[in-house]
Amino acid sequence: MHLLELIASLYNFGAIVAYIYASISLVKLSANRQEKLLGILATVACIFMLTLLVFLHPEGRILALLWFLVGLTIYFLKDRPVHK
Repeated sequence: MHLLELIASLYNFGAIVAYIYASISLVKLSANRQEKLLGILATVACIFMLTLLVFLHPEGRILALLWFLVGLTIYFLKDRPVHK
């Protein structure tokens, strides 16, 4: 895989994950407001975007997942209360 393809795959992974989070937020929002159509469309969008993640390049998918896990680890370690 060329470097440009790898970078594009990492970017695509991040963008798709961001859209999935936004769609999940819409599902929760629509449940609170009794708007069923919005929830259905957001659920379909989530399924579509999860399917897109499967079709990313394998190397990009693995690196992006590792990148995501490193980010989560840093987030949770930084969020810990400091004991003095």
